[in-house]
Amino acid sequence: MRVLIICRSFPHHRTGGMEWHAHDIVEGLAEAGVTVDVITTPLPRQPALAPLRPNGRLLELGGTPGAYDMRFLWDFARRARGFVRETRPDVVHAQGMAGMLAARVLGRALPVVTTIHGTLWSETVPGPGRLRRHWKRHLLAPLWKRFIRSGSPLIVDSEFTAGELRRETGGPASPPAVVPLGFDLRRFPLTPRAEARREWDVPDDSILVAAAGRVEHAKGFGDLVAAFTSLPAHGPGSRPALLTIAGEGSLLPTLRRTVETGGAAGRVRFAGRVPSERLASLLRAADLFVNLDRGAPAFGLANAEALCMGTPVLTTDAGAHREVVRDGQDGTLVPRATPQAAAEALGAWLTRLPEADSARDDRASAARHRFSREQMLGRLVEVYGAM
Repeated sequence: MRVLIICRSFPHHRTGGMEWHAHDIVEGLAEAGVTVDVITTPLPRQPALAPLRPNGRLLELGGTPGAYDMRFLWDFARRARGFVRETRPDVVHAQGMAGMLAARVLGRALPVVTTIHGTLWSETVPGPGRLRRHWKRHLLAPLWKRFIRSGSPLIVDSEFTAGELRRETGGPASPPAVVPLGFDLRRFPLTPRAEARREWDVPDDSILVAAAGRVEHAKGFGDLVAAFTSLPAHGPGSRPALLTIAGEGSLLPTLRRTVETGGAAGRVRFAGRVPSERLASLLRAADLFVNLDRGAPAFGLANAEALCMGTPVLTTDAGAHREVVRDGQDGTLVPRATPQAAAEALGAWLTRLPEADSARDDRASAARHRFSREQMLGRLVEVYGAM
């Protein structure tokens, strides 16, 4: 089998869920003996993260890494058909918005399937100013709805996204295939926790709360810092609680000021951008992972990554979080954008941490089965074969 993957960027550009997903497909299919070609935007000279190494051919289009600019659209219209004639893939697998373009330009030549990573509105934060913030999505909405209803084969990460497609577009014509995300677990090795905690300088008697992602208001980091700093510095048994936030974003200066003026500078650490191997050790070292995203995520890959390290998750009940985090078993779900409920749930967790090693081991074992790359790729190959 030969598969063509079309995606605007991969982890060498940035750390988004779609980017890592596309990267895992390329590497996983190649390791399984499938020839994988890639069409993407220009590769940066200095990759931010993992380099892209397809075992087939690589075609870079456009002028801006990670962006579908006008030059990319023009290049795709001129060169994609010729690339397909030369490589002769059995199936085209487009990611996100690339599906509209691929279906229009290549759809008559060979099968095209598109993975939808969230709808136009599912991952946006509702409220005033949404039109101003997302005016491009409003312009795309008619084309998007027409594409979803066109009958082009679709894949979604979750049942939540399947339902949102029906609600927002009145479609799709045929039910999409639901393929939960999986990832290369070799990026998240189960190293000894004592080793991971030493790497992150966590005292033996401390409780570590961790969070990771784009440090923006929409991702709920303001709610997290407010909740954490509202709690006593020490939990039951005089165990001090620490918070480490991995990531960069425009909210960082505000959060730093909040922590400093609130007298919590010694309890909250900002780690900045963290490479994937160090993120794995942070999730392993943590006693609890917190994700208070104010949107409605199409999947929530960070939650799955934490669970695969054995770490329980405190997150919102919005989007697909309830499919990834089983309330009471994998962690706790709280209503979206409710800081008081988040603070109460966080306080409750601090009273019962740390967990027994056996509980963490059982959680990690179950999650590593649910979210393995092999599970995901097996389902994808089934979808390819049915086209």
